[in-house]
Amino acid sequence: MLRTYGAFSRHLPKGAIRIGAVSDQNEILVSAYNTDKGQVAVILNQGVKPYLLDLDRSFSKMEITSWSKKNEQRKVPEKLVIAPGE
Repeated sequence: MLRTYGAFSRHLPKGAIRIGAVSDQNEILVSAYNTDKGQVAVILNQGVKPYLLDLDRSFSKMEITSWSKKNEQRKVPEKLVIAPGE
């Protein structure tokens, strides 16, 4: 779990301060941070099935990262399906 999170945390800017973030699913890892440019959340699906997430709309953009696809930036939707490994 920490190895996976470490791979994604390199995208956090220096000086980011961790803030509260929760998931009610054991397979979904989530943490959020305040940065100079706004809030950043890291969400990982370590399970074997996709999950439908309700997202806090205070985030203005998101970047989808996956081991199998190129990173993609887009606006934050109200709901998001996060596949295993994303």
